[in-house]
Amino acid sequence: MGCENRIWSRLGMLNDPKKNVSSTVGLPSLETPSTLGETSLYYANSVAPMQSKRAIKRERRAQKKSKLSNWFDLPRGDFSRENQEDLEIIAKRQILVPALHTRKEDGRKPYFQVGTVVDDPGSFYDRIPRKQRKKNLVDELLANAEYMRKQRRQYAALQKERQEKRASIHRKKKQQLKKARNMKTVKVGE
Repeated sequence: MGCENRIWSRLGMLNDPKKNVSSTVGLPSLETPSTLGETSLYYANSVAPMQSKRAIKRERRAQKKSKLSNWFDLPRGDFSRENQEDLEIIAKRQILVPALHTRKEDGRKPYFQVGTVVDDPGSFYDRIPRKQRKKNLVDELLANAEYMRKQRRQYAALQKERQEKRASIHRKKKQQLKKARNMKTVKVGE
């Protein structure tokens, strides 16, 4: 084994355990805490391994799926909890602003990007102060007092409507029971 190590080290392909390869090559270090003391073969200067045509095609197909070629290689979006909430609000924007005419959403799109709106220095008084800025759309809507007032009013109207429906159903049942009690029963066959 010692002979092989000497050969590999002279060729410049043996990794020195004390030297961090990732900083020199730009690749992540493959050493784990268990193999830190040992010399490991790491082919930093070698050519990438040969791949079959099928593997190359599979890789290309995966890259095509991850990016949308018609839209300038727009990447697939990250469906984190915050992004899902924001997408849900965008999908239900007709409820937020009923007067606004928007195109109907046709399902959840896997391709999207989240951007940041940069303030224009010319519109100083129209901007939102940094303290009032929120992390996502949900937090921004919850912080908006006018929006929350409107939502509470709508919620109260819905609750009142539901109560009225329940009361009318209860009233009808009472009337039916009253009618049933007042009816005279006649026994047939005696």
